[in-house]
Amino acid sequence: MNGVALTKVFSTGINDLSMMMLFMLIGVIILQVVKPLQKFYLPAGLIGGTVALILGPQVLNIIKIPKT
Repeated sequence: MNGVALTKVFSTGINDLSMMMLFMLIGVIILQVVKPLQKFYLPAGLIGGTVALILGPQVLNIIKIPKT
């Protein structure tokens, strides 16, 4: 594997991880703000994933979710 391909793989991985971390952080913030959700013991990843699904191409098509 040459340096250009390795850089592209690394860059894609970092972009995907940063997208996941962003939605996980959104899930944590929503859990802190909306107190009734805490009573259901929903994980922040589930809430963040739901937000990503709603904002993504499946529903509102506001953000672009990477295919990887």
